[in-house]
Amino acid sequence: MRRLGPAEAAAALATHPLLRGGLPEGYSLPRFAEGAVEIALDTAPPDLLARHGVILEGRAAAGDRLLLGGGPAASLRIVFGAAARGDSLFALDDAAPGSQFKLKITGGGHVFAVAGGTGRHNFQVSLRSGEALFLLGRDSSTNGGNAMVEGPGRRMLVGDDAMFAVGVQLRNADSHGIVDLATGEQVNLPEDVLVGPHVWLAAGASVMKGVTVGRGAIVAAQAMVTRDVPPCSLAAGIPARVMREGVSWTRQSRPDAKRVAALRDTLGWSGTAPGHGEGG
Repeated sequence: MRRLGPAEAAAALATHPLLRGGLPEGYSLPRFAEGAVEIALDTAPPDLLARHGVILEGRAAAGDRLLLGGGPAASLRIVFGAAARGDSLFALDDAAPGSQFKLKITGGGHVFAVAGGTGRHNFQVSLRSGEALFLLGRDSSTNGGNAMVEGPGRRMLVGDDAMFAVGVQLRNADSHGIVDLATGEQVNLPEDVLVGPHVWLAAGASVMKGVTVGRGAIVAAQAMVTRDVPPCSLAAGIPARVMREGVSWTRQSRPDAKRVAALRDTLGWSGTAPGHGEGG
């Protein structure tokens, strides 16, 4: 284990090959304002990991490492499958008390990052095949859902201040290949998934591969999203379609005028159309 200062810790994540191209606006990486501890998982003793809220199942490989920022330790269970091959980076910053994550790992070279903040998390993520990126932005919150991200080089990004209700599912791949028998080519390769800043996915909502859910949007309970959802809109149904535009949401059930004004300002709402829309 070694201690890193704020700049060194942030650079250790930001310079990773999966992140060198940067992120769209509204998707924050851990900033490690108080620095971080870096732990090599293949050599760390169980008692050290336990002090940081980490439990390993299976065997970590060379290059698997943690970056843990300040604040209360989240509960992090990492399950390494037989096909896990190392060089994965797991980065968590000042997670809210009581946050719980379970990761299932096959392949290697993955990045799992949680930017921390005020939101509490209960989420399961499967990183498959190698070189997949999963990010939970700052002040986002999750409540018992799960995600599957399959590489190589694919990403699933959740923006700042997003909110997931219970039973939310995100998938960037179909888990099984579909092959054109004439050409022998696979026709259902993994695709990126982007859930924008201040998006609310209601209970049981599913977001499928290749989809962008725009800034400030709402996806209704049990909806299945198979195409892009515009910013500041409400989508519902199977498959989901836009039911209403020019709407967004607050964490308060009865927001007053001051909160509504702050929401408009945050979203860049002009009064007639979503400001600049969603960059991803």
